[in-house]
Parts: sequence; C-alpha cells; structure tokens
Amino acid sequence: MGSENLWALEGIMGEFLEGIGSVDKELKNLIAGFSASITGLE
Repeated sequence: MGSENLWALEGIMGEFLEGIGSVDKELKNLIAGFSASITGLE
C-alpha cells in the first residue's frame, strides 16, 4: 500500500460523507414539508 492509495481513500471517504450530509439535509426538508402539509390538511 503506497501513501497515494491512502490519500485517494481519504478523498473518497470525504466525498462520501459530504454526500450523506446533503442527502440528510434534503431528507429533513422533505420531512418538514411533508409534516407541514399534513398539519395544513387538518
């Protein structure tokens, strides 16, 4: 294992975690909008 492999792995992990973060944000917005529409119906 060269050190360049480690750098590539860290880069991939970083992008992966960033992707999860943005998906998490969109999910929260979706859930917030969904519950808002439910309360609007009542």
